[in-house]
Amino acid sequence: MHSGFRQNDGKRCGRAACPILGGSSSINGQVYCRGHHRDYDEWRQLGNEGWDWESVKPYFVKAERWNGRKGELRGTGGPLRTAFGRYKMELFDAFVAAGQQAGYPYNADYNGKEQEGFVYTQYTHTHHFPMRCSRPAPISLPIS
Repeated sequence: MHSGFRQNDGKRCGRAACPILGGSSSINGQVYCRGHHRDYDEWRQLGNEGWDWESVKPYFVKAERWNGRKGELRGTGGPLRTAFGRYKMELFDAFVAAGQQAGYPYNADYNGKEQEGFVYTQYTHTHHFPMRCSRPAPISLPIS
């Protein structure tokens, strides 16, 4: 299924869409990345009050149910289930090691205080029912 929009020159530009509840969040990899803190601060500097990192940070923490090491930037009671992927492969380890050999840091939690470095990916899914935390799931499941 495709939907589209018109560009400034009037030409139609297509984009893939997924015609199921939750859209493509029901089938994609669901990598979880909040974004860089500086991006939020820049939005505030551009005149968007309330969009600096310190203002949005509590909402990320409140929304999240992190299945990993606890920390001040990780939530534990929210509807958005987040976790590291369960698959550990030698190729992943080699990728992280290559980054370190090239002089980049290892980052244990890119949704923590520091965003830069080579990492193991975090996802918005779990290994228990329901496995996927796609777009409709956080608002349609009861909070325990």
